[in-house]
Formats: sequence, C-alpha cells, structure tokens
Amino acid sequence: MMPEITDGGRLKVTIKIREEGNLVHAECPIDISRPGVLQKLEKLKAKAIEAEVMSAVRRAQEYRSDPFGFGAAFRRRYPREWRIMKDAWSEEFFPVVEVRVAAEAKIRRTQMRTRPILMELVKS
Repeated sequence: MMPEITDGGRLKVTIKIREEGNLVHAECPIDISRPGVLQKLEKLKAKAIEAEVMSAVRRAQEYRSDPFGFGAAFRRRYPREWRIMKDAWSEEFFPVVEVRVAAEAKIRRTQMRTRPILMELVKS
C-alpha cells in the first residue's frame, strides 16, 4: 500500500495485490490448451479482485471506518501532515481518499484435463 499526498493536497492510496492460484475445476467448456486462454483467465481474475477490493473500500468510506490501515500508512509516510489530519481522519479525510487497486493474478498449475470431457463428447 502506497499513500501519497499530491501537490494539490489530495490524498491517494495505491494498493498492489499479487495473487497466485491453481485452476482445479471449470463449470464451462473451456479449452485451456488454446494459446492465450490462461492469460485471459488471469486478467479476468485480476479485474474481479480489483472490483471486489474497490467495493469494500467504498463501503468502508461510507461508514467512515478504516479497517485497511490507510491512516497508519499516511502516519508512517507523512508524520508532519498526519498531526494535522489525525483528529479528523475518520470524518473528513478517509472518506475522500482516492484509491487505486492494481491486481496481478497468476495461474500456476491446472489440475484439469486440457480439453473438458463435455467438449470431447460433443465432437465425437
């Protein structure tokens, strides 16, 4: 998490997320042996993560609750400015922090057959 205070005084936070996982099961006829399919799945997964995190951030800002520790990050990086913000953080500053989420997802292994059985049955 990288907090930033712009030249204009706006508060920004960039959240970087790296996620790795395995593809174990798919409920749709997807052929992972085709070039680019895994990369497309990784991009879709990253977008889903970004959307879910942004939804949680927006909800927290609505409730003026900082469960992510944005205030602590600003305190560590900008101790002088934090002295001014700390008393009004929850009510005045946290709700207007601009948040950017950058997620990267990797599929390391697949425990699936390269061609789903359903696709093989249809072609037979």
